[in-house]
Amino acid sequence: MTTSGTAGWNPGTVSIVNGALRLIGAIASGETPPDNEFQDALDALNGLIKAWQVSGVHVWTQTEATVFLQPGQARYVIGVAGTDHASETYAATRSSASAAAGAAVLSVVSAAGLSVGDTIGVALDSGAVFWSAIASVAGSSVTLTGALPSQASAGAQVVAYAAPFARPLRVIGARAVTLATGVETPLIPMSRLDYANLSGKTVPNGPPAQYFYDPQLGSGVLSLFPAPSNGLTAVTFTCQRPLQDVANAANTADVPQEWVSALRFALAVELAPEYDCPAPRFEMLKAMAAEKFAGVQKWDVEGEGTTSSAFAQPVYQIIAGALRLCGGCAPQNLPTWGQVENARYSLNAVIQGWQANGIHVWTQTEMTQALTVGQAQYTVASPRPLRVVGMRLVSASGTETPLIPMSRLDYANLSGKTVQGVPVQFFYDPQVDSGIISLYPAPADATATVHFTAQRQLLGVQTLNDDLDFPPEWLDALRLTLAWRLSAEYGTPPEIAQALKVQADEALAVVQRWDVEAQGTTTYPFGQPLYQMIAGALRLCGAVGPQDVPRLGLVENAFTALNAMVQAWQASGIHVWAEEDVTVFLQPGQIRYLLGGATADNAAATAGTGLTWLAATAVAGASGVTLADAAGIAAGSMLGVWLDAGTVFWTSVTAVAGAVLSLAAPLPSQASGGAMAASYAAALVRPLRMPAGRRLVLAAQGAQPIEVPLVPMSRIDYANLPNKATPGTVTQFFYDPQLGSGVLNVWPAPSDARCALRFTAQRPLTTFAGLESAPDFPDEWLAALRWNLAAELWPEYNGSARPGGNPGQYALLKQEAAAKLLMAQGWDREPQSVLFGAGMGPAGRSG
Repeated sequence: MTTSGTAGWNPGTVSIVNGALRLIGAIASGETPPDNEFQDALDALNGLIKAWQVSGVHVWTQTEATVFLQPGQARYVIGVAGTDHASETYAATRSSASAAAGAAVLSVVSAAGLSVGDTIGVALDSGAVFWSAIASVAGSSVTLTGALPSQASAGAQVVAYAAPFARPLRVIGARAVTLATGVETPLIPMSRLDYANLSGKTVPNGPPAQYFYDPQLGSGVLSLFPAPSNGLTAVTFTCQRPLQDVANAANTADVPQEWVSALRFALAVELAPEYDCPAPRFEMLKAMAAEKFAGVQKWDVEGEGTTSSAFAQPVYQIIAGALRLCGGCAPQNLPTWGQVENARYSLNAVIQGWQANGIHVWTQTEMTQALTVGQAQYTVASPRPLRVVGMRLVSASGTETPLIPMSRLDYANLSGKTVQGVPVQFFYDPQVDSGIISLYPAPADATATVHFTAQRQLLGVQTLNDDLDFPPEWLDALRLTLAWRLSAEYGTPPEIAQALKVQADEALAVVQRWDVEAQGTTTYPFGQPLYQMIAGALRLCGAVGPQDVPRLGLVENAFTALNAMVQAWQASGIHVWAEEDVTVFLQPGQIRYLLGGATADNAAATAGTGLTWLAATAVAGASGVTLADAAGIAAGSMLGVWLDAGTVFWTSVTAVAGAVLSLAAPLPSQASGGAMAASYAAALVRPLRMPAGRRLVLAAQGAQPIEVPLVPMSRIDYANLPNKATPGTVTQFFYDPQLGSGVLNVWPAPSDARCALRFTAQRPLTTFAGLESAPDFPDEWLAALRWNLAAELWPEYNGSARPGGNPGQYALLKQEAAAKLLMAQGWDREPQSVLFGAGMGPAGRSG
């Protein structure tokens, strides 16, 4: 025995269809099905193949294509009927001589790959690319069917291609290609909202760095950012092409040989309900089909594919197939007109009901609303958006600013809805016949417009000649779902109806998983805006979906929770970045000092204080002083002057002229030349804790000040002192962080004003005043903030965006939040000193 020596077996459609019919017992071996029965099976085969497009990116359907760019053009329509230029292969060359405006003959360096009928593009000196067709090629001369609109100098880039590229199902990756050198630079993918929120989409700042692909019906749309600045760059992308149609019995299926058996068994399962296949045989075939599909899906080797246009099954064929599946008509019969019309009404009900399944990728569209001064509400009727996903305010210069969504109650509770300004929030109300956009504040000018990303309605079927408003990969799910919906009307046996429901649910689940946009990798820089942190926490805790924008009410609630959490974190330890040195100026005999912004005592952050001396004597009643150095002192600063009487006089500075300061209050007594003066710009904020302090011995002019550690006391230590007013040199302190202002108690009472006190204090963490506030945290704390805010919000929302909630997910969220907080706290430590003072721990810490 010898082998055949060939390996090219690939049966035609007749073998696959007849094999499937034999598997379900519709025909016997050697029999041929009637023409109408074969055509019905062929329709089912096409629907099955198109449904397989969403089962994964098949290796043999992955291909490369290139789209050619125009200066300032950001969006490119790709498909056989597309208006822009994209092809799987192309030839590139350059012009060898200058061609003037009006010329139709072009001299090129090489005409290799250029053929009559090809589409050709020439880069003009203006930067634009002129497109025409090749009428003839003679040597290195190429004649165009159209004349150049302007000059193309020698060396101009020239490209040509034979056939346009079909609509890609999915773009897996893209690169910017410099046509002159072939250098390729990967582009970053974006989601729909990533691209929608970009400002200045058409400003030519290329070459492009990011892309978003939108697989619309008929043709796909590739959007680039920034828009290219010239036509010398193209974009080459890796994509999944559609599986080719099976047009007639002579065609072979667009699958490799190893997929033929899986296709035959899958077609048998697809046809079985039409032929009342016995349940045991049906279950056996279904199991075998699943096993074969799983086997080849793992193998999925690459094959030779060619592009084709999308398969579009007429509405009549979907309805007829559904009627046969549910038993409304026999497999070899044609449905009556009444049956078709009734099924069309049911099909429209299915389509309209599916609008509530989510925002279908191909139904998202961009819309624009012009504004009127003082008008807060705008009616959108044609077409009426089902849902507004995101909205941006676009200025006359093209700058785009995202608006924050509101709920109905958010908007209803606003006071003064007609107040005018720059809109920052919106609420969309989808009424029965039209939608209403409400903006707040109402626009103060009409030069800006509102652009919004909306979910349009799915188009119903008015006549049997209409095209379905669905991509091809959804057709099998439509046919099976319609068959199940009709099964009750036609008395389909329960076991067949249940089988139809299972298949319909499976087909719908597959395409719903497919119908999800790729997430963009665009991120916000550290520190990220507060709004983005809150939105991320709301998504983590399930208050909004992954692609949704949180409405204003959710943001405001989370804003309040974030401030409460930040305030609670103040008790988690002394944060390194929140520690500061402060200076408290002493008065003779005064033992209690109130520390806080509204107190009469004088304390400030050490970094904001300055020490200087009087350059001349200031007499009693003087309303101004002359300093040796007035650097850092401005109107509004506080100034302390050491009087000859031994006390310190404090007042504010009203004006500064060189070294001469005007005071808000006159001196009560004389201060001689050389007397000390101190200043600070802002009063100290109430410290949370003061773990360590030093006595600062103020030196005479030109001498070095000395700092001596103080001993901290507890509340009982200080309370037990028998004579708190004993005069002397301060050696101990007790700090009491009361509400409003902290109270610093010193002992003994200072006998003179020749000393000040310096403390290492923990200041309060700054709360967030508004959504534009920057976090009072280092960058390394931002992840801990986001995750812990999500855990803080979970009990309030309990995973409301996910039906039923998920306690297990909350446990994981809480665990991750705790881990990130521990990591940040572990980092937030200072190195410990080996020096110890009396009664002090390492680095001046008590204990």
